[in-house]
Parts: sequence; structure tokens; C-alpha cells
Amino acid sequence: MVASPEPWVTKHGRMDKAEIAELTRLADEAVAADREPKVGDIARAMGRKFSTIAWQLMMRGYLDRKINYGGPRSYKRKGNTVWRWTTDEDRRIWKMRCDGLIPRVIAERMKAATGIDRPAHSVGVRLKMLAAFEWPEEQDEAA
Repeated sequence: MVASPEPWVTKHGRMDKAEIAELTRLADEAVAADREPKVGDIARAMGRKFSTIAWQLMMRGYLDRKINYGGPRSYKRKGNTVWRWTTDEDRRIWKMRCDGLIPRVIAERMKAATGIDRPAHSVGVRLKMLAAFEWPEEQDEAA
């Protein structure tokens, strides 16, 4: 296993029910004190990676984040082309999901429409992020 750049990390893998309950307790304490939960403090207290805690907090609605559509349309990572999601693609997958389609079908339709081959898992994760994130103001106005 590769050493974590976060030296306090002692736990890896999925969070169990007890850890999620502890995360919820710590986040609720922050909310009760009228502040946003501090991801780094919770990560250190729980011995987990910052990204793991941030994801869990976002999925539970404790963090408000805006989607950033900046940067190049595509780039290379380890020899593979990575395609950034666009506002239009986000709108399209969101509408398809609201229409009752499952991520596998959405991925197939998006590949036919855009030519970008994204797995169903990527579409599912993007939908979770869209549900948890706060869309930018200009995106709301364009709708």
C-alpha cells in the first residue's frame, strides 16, 4: 500500500455504520454551533482521508459546494484522455435521470450523443455530485 500524504490516516476502505454515525455526530455539532463542518478536523479525528470525509459530508448535505466548469475540455492522465463534464451534459444526464432512466442507459445515450465513452459508474457518481452540489448562478439563469 502507498503511504498516505496525510499522516493521520489509519483507516482505509468503506466507512462502516459506526463511523458514519460518528461523522454525522461531528457534523451535527458543527451545524448546532452555526458553522460548516471542517473537513480536515473531522478527517484527523476519525483517522480518514480528507477526500473520504468531504465526499461523505457532501453526500449527506452538510457541505455546500459549487460546480466548477473551468479548465480545458479534455486532458491526458496516464495516457488516457479525460473529458470534463460540461453544463450541457450535466443538464442532459440530470433530465434523463429525472425521467426515470438508470445510469447504464444514460451512459449509452450520452455516448451516442457526444461520442464520449463514460462508464455507467461515472454517470452515477456525477449524478450524486449534481444532487449534492450547488449549481452556479449562471447555470440557474440559463435554465
